[in-house]
Amino acid sequence: MIVLASIVLTAFSSFLVMPSWFDHGSYSHSSTHSSLEECQIAKHGMDAICLGDSPSQLYVNDEVE
Repeated sequence: MIVLASIVLTAFSSFLVMPSWFDHGSYSHSSTHSSLEECQIAKHGMDAICLGDSPSQLYVNDEVE
């Protein structure tokens, strides 16, 4: 129980010290690709994520700095 409480306390305190570590911004749907490989090629150089294998959805970060 002490170990679990220590892990939770460490995670919470790291959020208080560096909240940017936990903020990944909001993402919006950009496009749909027939495979994960095509999606990964399309997202090259962008702050984006691919979800799914076939079809794969490309989501782009709305809060690009």
